[in-house]
Parts: sequence; structure tokens; C-alpha cells
Amino acid sequence: MGIEDRSIATISSPSVGPAEGRQAKPPRARTAEADTALDRIDRHGQQVDATREELGALVSRQAQTCAYLVVAQPSSPLMQHIDWLGRCARLCVTVEELSVAEQFLTAHPQAPFLLIVDIDAFDTLSVAVDRLIAFRTKTPNVAVVIASSELSRHDFSVERAPVADVSLRLPVPRAALGLGLGVALTNMASRPAFDVSA
Repeated sequence: MGIEDRSIATISSPSVGPAEGRQAKPPRARTAEADTALDRIDRHGQQVDATREELGALVSRQAQTCAYLVVAQPSSPLMQHIDWLGRCARLCVTVEELSVAEQFLTAHPQAPFLLIVDIDAFDTLSVAVDRLIAFRTKTPNVAVVIASSELSRHDFSVERAPVADVSLRLPVPRAALGLGLGVALTNMASRPAFDVSA
């Protein structure tokens, strides 16, 4: 479920007096008890798995339907998010080289993938940019998120569209990473409307 399908049930204390023979609880205690009893119920009245709800708060429904392909060295700050990414997606694969990721994508052309690349692993920034431009030219239907400790800030715009759909500064907080995944898919889909070619 995505953010749009989730709501947290809240109950305010009723203004009705206590039933005969029972003592009235203070409003705060009654509200807390009601929230606990209801646990987490979505707007359709069904129980919500707390883990999936946590993911839905950070990762869009569209991003949860993708498989994530993470290109990073074992020492990359992105690696601290791998378990979480694995719970967010249909599949999460980590590789150390962009060429291995390209082979993986070639072997699975119809699967919806989102590529996350730590560009600090490349020899130079210019090598990373050249490789990613070539990648985007070959596979324009794959959303790309780049991450680097050299970036001054996160960038969710389409300014770097020839290279990536979203840029994240490392180390990246989980909330920014989750937001970036959904925005990357949106930016990729909107490229033709803004005449931004990869």
C-alpha cells in the first residue's frame, strides 16, 4: 500500500457520560486504550501489517512494485539500507560493478527495475557520468538514483536527467532514500512531458 491508501485511526473521547455502574476514565486514557484496541486499521477496515505500513510511509506503492538493483562497494553507506530495501521491494540485488548490473538488466528486460548507484566507487566523477549517460541511452526505461558523498545536497529535480532521475548525498537518511525512490520513478515517467532526454 502506498501513502495514499494509509490512514491511522484516531479516536477522540466521546462526550457521553459513563455507563451506569462504571467509573469514567479520563479522556486521555480512553483515547489511548481505543488506539491500542484498534491497533492499526486502514481506511478499508482491514488490519495493516506494521512493517508494511512503515514502508508505505516512506516508499510509494509504485516503488514497492519494482526490483532494486544497487551498485555499491561493501563499504558504501548505501549498504546500511540493503535489508530495509529488501523489505520494500519485490527483489533487491547488490552488485559491485555497473557492468554486472547492465548484464543483469539485459537478462531481465521486462522486469521493472530501479537502479541505485554509489558513484563514489568510480575512479573519477567524469567516468561515472560517462558510464551513466551510456547506460541511460541503452536503458531509458530504468529509473536511476545516484548517490555520492561529493554532492552538496539531495536533488529531486530533473536537472541531471541525462545521468540520473534523483541524486542523493551520502550518507543518506532512510526517509530521503525512500522519497528518492518514488521521485525517481515519477521523474523518469515525466521526462517526455518536459522534453528531457536521457
